[in-house]
Amino acid sequence: PLPNSLRRKWSGEAEVEDAPAAPQKFGKPKKSNKKPADSQGPKSAAVIDAGPDMGDRFREWGGRLRATVTPVRLVAVGIALGLALTFGVIVRKAQWSGALATLQGALDRATAAVQERDFATAAKEYRVAASALDVLGRRDAAAQRIRHSALETNVAAGWNPSPWSVVLSNSVAHQDGKSSLPSEDASWIMFDVLLFPEIGVEEDARRQFQIDLPLMIDNTPVDIVIDGRKWAPLLSGATAEKPKRVIFAAQIESCERSPQGGNATQLQLDGVTAVLWSDEALYTALGLMPKEESAREPVQLVLQSQSDFLESQP
Repeated sequence: PLPNSLRRKWSGEAEVEDAPAAPQKFGKPKKSNKKPADSQGPKSAAVIDAGPDMGDRFREWGGRLRATVTPVRLVAVGIALGLALTFGVIVRKAQWSGALATLQGALDRATAAVQERDFATAAKEYRVAASALDVLGRRDAAAQRIRHSALETNVAAGWNPSPWSVVLSNSVAHQDGKSSLPSEDASWIMFDVLLFPEIGVEEDARRQFQIDLPLMIDNTPVDIVIDGRKWAPLLSGATAEKPKRVIFAAQIESCERSPQGGNATQLQLDGVTAVLWSDEALYTALGLMPKEESAREPVQLVLQSQSDFLESQP
């Protein structure tokens, strides 16, 4: 079927135009009851700008990091670290090799010096060997024996061969009411004596050990004591009735009136620097080993016991 518009056009009928739309009427504008902004009371607080959120900040930091840490710089840093590590390994290996060579040479020279009774040279070479052990980081029993040999040879180099009773007599004669001693009394004295804790001191507070040897110098009784705390495990069980035999070297720390009162004198040995003896060969080189077999065997047992004790210490 044809649309009506075509049918009317073909039939000659006039097209009726659409009537214009009726004008839209608007009412009067309504009055607003809203007060002006100035009359609405106090103004609301201004909104604070919180700035960019954490996501934006992380993106900003990431951009800066990417701009700073470039692949070229990473490669350069890696090469520098590799070179530094390689250089450190080379230096460490050189120090290690040098310390090994130094250690063996120093031990050979020290042994020869002890045989020749050149104790000053032996002490010097043992100190060199001890320094080499420090470089190598050795803390085993063999290394500890070498370090202790350095102490013993140092004692041998400064040992006073005079009978220790004579040295003690000189110390008492130089006392004159003072606790300080002249410089010549700083020499090392060898002791092969019996020790026991001081009588009258509580067991948990015992640190002073007295030499079990009655000594009279110029009609003055003398008590010889030493701080034996570092030898406590070795001296455990020692009593006045059953003292412990110990061989050691020590220096005189002070000489003063005995705290027990009266006219007695107390000689205080330096327990901090005292050296517990363990080297039988060095003891023999000093001429202190008894020649009789019956007297030599007990000394050897004491030295071996003290050597075992020193090796057990950290």
